[in-house]
Amino acid sequence: MFALDAATQLQRTAEGEYLVRGELAYWNFNSAFGGWAMAVAQAAVREAGGPDGALISLTAVFPDALKAKDLLVRAAPLREKAKTVFWRVSFTHASEHDGPTVFSADLIVTQRRKTQSTFAAPMPVAPPFADCPIFDASLGPKWMQHYEQRGIEGQPLTVQEHPRNRVWFVERDGRPWDEKGLVAISDAFMPRIFFIDATPRFGATVSFGLHLFAQADDYASAGNAPLLLEGDADAIGDGLYDQRGKLWSGDGRLLAVSNQVALYR
Repeated sequence: MFALDAATQLQRTAEGEYLVRGELAYWNFNSAFGGWAMAVAQAAVREAGGPDGALISLTAVFPDALKAKDLLVRAAPLREKAKTVFWRVSFTHASEHDGPTVFSADLIVTQRRKTQSTFAAPMPVAPPFADCPIFDASLGPKWMQHYEQRGIEGQPLTVQEHPRNRVWFVERDGRPWDEKGLVAISDAFMPRIFFIDATPRFGATVSFGLHLFAQADDYASAGNAPLLLEGDADAIGDGLYDQRGKLWSGDGRLLAVSNQVALYR
């Protein structure tokens, strides 16, 4: 079993209610990796009987740290329409059954329609994966050990005029890309403050939005090859920054875009 699938296994405890073990394999500095939490939310929707169709949107908030404790995961539809279902997923610590929510996400699953007019932002020109320098995963949090990251543009912990960076990312265990894998990696961008300040300044995402354009043929085409990730920001300062992300397959297909707001010290 691939690492991400092992880490997102759910144990059903009641209808729409699941237990997931406290995750150390996808640990960040002071909390579980946000991408792991969102992947668990995706898995819960599918486990709860989510309809055939594509996940097109995930909007998450992170009210508290996700401790290395078992979590109670609840998934329920907010509204079911003919081709689209709106879901809400929430986490509490299992030891506090009616305790405060530590994570919440709204997900939208729909059956896409074929149309004639199309547009997608083109993938930036980039050197091949094999020609780019490898980022030493041991310098980052534990979850980064599941991925190989190679830099294209932008050096973390340097003073840059603009906080943009581009990297190649691939699963180290060869897991093929799919909906869950794309959700997880969408939060793999380094904090934008790292690209305008040489001093490590750590913070936390409080709100995250992901919009997925990938369909079954896009995942099949992507296989388990590296994806190109581009991160950028419009504003950084006074303990707050935004972050925008784009994710392309190696053959140039725009798979997803993200946006988030984070607090930093």
